[in-house]
Amino acid sequence: MLVEKDLLIVAFEPFFLERDQSWLKNNFSRLKAASKTESRWSKRVVFLALDSKIKLSWLFRKLDELGYEKVSLAESPGEFGFSGGVLSIFPPGEFLFQLEFLGDSLEKISQIKQKPSFVRKSRDPEVFSASPGDYLVHLDHGIGIFRGFIDKPSSKNIVNDYREFVSEYPGPGFFVVEYAPPNQNLAKSGSSLPDRLLVPLHKADKLSFYSGFAKPTIHRLGSQVWMLTKKKAKQEIIAFAKELLEIYAKRELSRRPAYPENFEAESILASTFPFTETPDQLKAMNEIDKDLSSSKPMDRILCGDVGFGKTELALRAAVRVALSGKQAVLIAPTTILAYQHFELFQERLKDFPLEISFLSRLVKPMMIKKEKQKILEGRTDIIIGTHRLLSNDLKFKDLGLLIIDEEQRFGVKHKEKLKQLKNNIDILSLSATPIPRTLYLGLAGLRSMSQLLTPPPEKLPTQTFVMPFSWEKLKEAMALEKSRSGQIYLLYNRIAVLEKIRQKLKKIMPEMKISIIHGRQPEKELLKSITDFRSQKTDVLLATTIIENGLDISNANTLLVIDAFRLGLAEAHQLRGRIGRKDLPSFAYFFYHSKRLGDKARERLRILKKYQHLGAGMEIAKKDLELRGAGNILGKDQSGTINSVGLNLYLEMLARVLEELRG
Repeated sequence: MLVEKDLLIVAFEPFFLERDQSWLKNNFSRLKAASKTESRWSKRVVFLALDSKIKLSWLFRKLDELGYEKVSLAESPGEFGFSGGVLSIFPPGEFLFQLEFLGDSLEKISQIKQKPSFVRKSRDPEVFSASPGDYLVHLDHGIGIFRGFIDKPSSKNIVNDYREFVSEYPGPGFFVVEYAPPNQNLAKSGSSLPDRLLVPLHKADKLSFYSGFAKPTIHRLGSQVWMLTKKKAKQEIIAFAKELLEIYAKRELSRRPAYPENFEAESILASTFPFTETPDQLKAMNEIDKDLSSSKPMDRILCGDVGFGKTELALRAAVRVALSGKQAVLIAPTTILAYQHFELFQERLKDFPLEISFLSRLVKPMMIKKEKQKILEGRTDIIIGTHRLLSNDLKFKDLGLLIIDEEQRFGVKHKEKLKQLKNNIDILSLSATPIPRTLYLGLAGLRSMSQLLTPPPEKLPTQTFVMPFSWEKLKEAMALEKSRSGQIYLLYNRIAVLEKIRQKLKKIMPEMKISIIHGRQPEKELLKSITDFRSQKTDVLLATTIIENGLDISNANTLLVIDAFRLGLAEAHQLRGRIGRKDLPSFAYFFYHSKRLGDKARERLRILKKYQHLGAGMEIAKKDLELRGAGNILGKDQSGTINSVGLNLYLEMLARVLEELRG
């Protein structure tokens, strides 16, 4: 908030997110005075004055401590970015502030009112968010250790530096990347300091995060080792690419009649969509339409966070195929998610001459028998269900399109059945966080990939907190949500303990109405708990990870996870997507017990906290790929090559080689 010549930047945390601009303005003087005498306020606010001397490195650290994320371009609350001598900060509220510096002097502060807009596109790589100690790969110099940002070079903070800047560099700011000392033996004795490379901010495209499956080797600057490493990696990648192309050439030879467009029907369907399509949705829909208009079967991955519009595109693709006389199948990993898809398809297609079937454990055996006969005879156009659709006794008359929602959630046996169904039909896989194998093939260009990175207008990022568990903190978070008449997901992934937790909560928060759901409940009890929560008869839904897929309740905007260290990275991100469905701040709390927290679990929680911005699903998936490995795609012989140059550069080189080989 700007008052006269002072700018107040508050911490990006629940307390300030709940306050509006008028509160900040009325308390401006009090906060300024308190920040000088009380540590609890000095740690949560910062005041910047015009014409004052401010070290950018200090300010960057301060903004990081206040909970802001450093990005290349600040476009949504909780972000800051620096470019060309201008620092952009977007605190809670509707104003973006631009600070213009001349050296260390703050020359100008501009206040810009922001209209609801789409949040930034994903950045890959996002090296501006690097933390000291992270490994970075410089395209020309190799793998080094990021040591922080500096405003300008000086003999005091840099030894043996290599400066990559032009004489008329437009502003201060360098990445400091550390390499091996000139003599490793001397370094151990402390008589030799490491080489450091200064990379100006405007050359950040030369840098990428190092992702690998082992600790990388750091070499000296100026040696030939990196060039030889890249040369060897390219030779191995060429051999690998040829092998991949040979495998995927078989599917390239498959052909089927193109699906004709039905402009009138598709226009009517689009008009019933209650939201405005995002630019990414329109782009992805165009890509899917081109696939369906081709004679080559589609094999496309559609990636996008929860609530970014994947289901809408799947719906439109299914309608086009069904209106062409083929059957379309949508298979989901859970009963809840499958039933939600069924309800949506029924509502949107009620005026279309299409028959929709639903198969899951919620459907009575007699009804399943009738539906199976209709599917066999071709009287059903669109079939929606769970793994029940993969049973051997279900036959399709003329299957054209298979839509797989969250493929990573299916078991090994189910995936084998999916492989059998995939022959010569169109495939559309939906995922917020693709499994490593799927992501790997998509990034390598062997499976088509569309990304929904633009969130719906007015959707806010979910603020993520990772902290040791205590009942007091749990109670405080629940009380905050209750105070604004919201609802809460409370997750603990052990069915046997859920009732004990409910009894404990009744003692400390008797005003809360709590219902329980888990995968072993009878169908009627499960649906009643969900219905009561959806209709706001209960305040808290105490659940297992069954809520990961399918629940879409806009009034639930706080997620509390006990023993979060037990969750996988992608699973935790999916759960976080259950909230943040309306234009209110949403909060996700991941609690852990320090004594049970291993190194891998700690890293998963660190990544979850770091990548909490909207559209982070792909970045989460890449980190999951790094943590879990690329999988046995053609054997594990590629892991050594990946480790030598880093996953990001490896995929970039692989994509380039594949393009060259394809001609």
